Amino acid sequence: DVDVLIREAIQYSWGSIFVVYNYYLHVVPRLVTISSLYLFGISNVNLAMNISAIIIATLCALFFSSKQFRFIIKNDLLRALCSLFIIVAPGMNEVYSNISSIQWFLNIFTMLFTMLLLFRYEEYQKKSKKKKYLYTFFCSISFLSSAFSIVFLPALIYVIIREIRKNRSEIITIFSYTIPTILLLVQTLILYTSYSQQFKSPIVQFST
Repeated sequence: DVDVLIREAIQYSWGSIFVVYNYYLHVVPRLVTISSLYLFGISNVNLAMNISAIIIATLCALFFSSKQFRFIIKNDLLRALCSLFIIVAPGMNEVYSNISSIQWFLNIFTMLFTMLLLFRYEEYQKKSKKKKYLYTFFCSISFLSSAFSIVFLPALIYVIIREIRKNRSEIITIFSYTIPTILLLVQTLILYTSYSQQFKSPIVQFST
């Protein structure tokens, strides 16, 4: 975290949000790092980052326990237990509540959001404009924080095409998932460009 996030936050400030590391963007970790640095100072920045990571990870997991996902598991208690299992993530060395590993939990949030669009679109339409705006924001920064979110791109494109063919007139509803999808496509292009440049390099390690 110090080498990747804090150093660049000190050096570039808010400009560090656009720094590509390990071939993709880290918007959420960098936003948390910059905010922690300005609010709590250099001596407490690591503590603030870890607490923020625990809160974000817990919220992403608890998202599954909300009533809107009863179509997956009807029993509320069982869904809550599944959420607890996700938070604890037993035996998973790479999945822990650290801000540099927060993409694992953000993937859970984006996966559940995509499932709503695929299987409960009518219910999603009925949500308030405020909630749709929040979904737009949270999905956008989540997609720009995890390279693995690319796996949801085909499903999102399918939903967009499906709803346009139905001549839906609710522009806000369509925009609420179209904007994150466009940003996810940008993330995909960044990945493709980064890997292309890597393999075009005159010196390529065999392990690469």
